[in-house]
Order: sequence, then structure tokens, then C-alpha cells
Amino acid sequence: MDDQMTCPMCMGRVPRGAIVCRGCKARIEYGIPGWAATVILVCAITFGLWSGAVLTWWIGLIGGLVLFWLGSVGLQHLFRHRVVFRLRY
Repeated sequence: MDDQMTCPMCMGRVPRGAIVCRGCKARIEYGIPGWAATVILVCAITFGLWSGAVLTWWIGLIGGLVLFWLGSVGLQHLFRHRVVFRLRY
């Protein structure tokens, strides 16, 4: 796999893993976006509280943890190749 990326803003070559483009100073983000991780966390907490109220507290705890783990694994798989360049003005 190529260890260089092309910045879509300035067309400069950027090494994979860099956090800033050397040419245009665009910030580079990798992996899971913050909003997606927040959605998984809120869903896991909500499910845990609901199932804990309907069933028992320990089933809610285990269910919430399992849902959080499954969601995290799914997000890692879904966003494993995500690279976003962002310019700040």
C-alpha cells in the first residue's frame, strides 16, 4: 500500500499518518468521526437504561456494554479507510 496521499486542496503529497498537510496546512482527520462515536454511546446508554428498567439492572448493564462493543467494532470497520482534509480560514 502506498504510504503517500494526495491532498485534495493543494494536490501536494502528504505522508500517511500526518496530521497537517505541509503545502496548504489543511488538518487531516482519520478514522471514526466524533459524532458517530457519540451516537453509539448514547444508543448503548439508552438501551442499557431501558433494559435495566424493564428487566434487571445487570441485564441492562451487560446489554449496554455489548451494544457499545458491537457498535464500536462496526464503526471501526465502517470508517477504517476514512481520511478527511479540512481547511480552516
